[in-house]
Amino acid sequence: MRLASVTLSDPGVRLTGGFIGPSAQYWVNDKFWVGGGIGLGILAVSNDYGDEASESGFGVDLRAGYTFSTSSENTFNLSLELTPSAYDGGDLTGVGVLFGYQHF
Repeated sequence: MRLASVTLSDPGVRLTGGFIGPSAQYWVNDKFWVGGGIGLGILAVSNDYGDEASESGFGVDLRAGYTFSTSSENTFNLSLELTPSAYDGGDLTGVGVLFGYQHF
């Protein structure tokens, strides 16, 4: 199960896009991996006046990464993650650059 989220804040308004759903990861070789999943996309908008709105739709999680060390059960990696989602009001794609840790 994967949960990913991005937030964009502008003066007075905050937009948050998220993904939740099953996900899998495939090791292309001992350093490079790709992953992805399909699930629920979540969009939330709020402002400084306390107004809030949210919507859900079809979401996808796509990511690729490079692991710096695979010689132990503790690894560190750098990855790029995209979370495109489709809603009734339009589409939103979150983009994240992540520094991560995995324990095997």
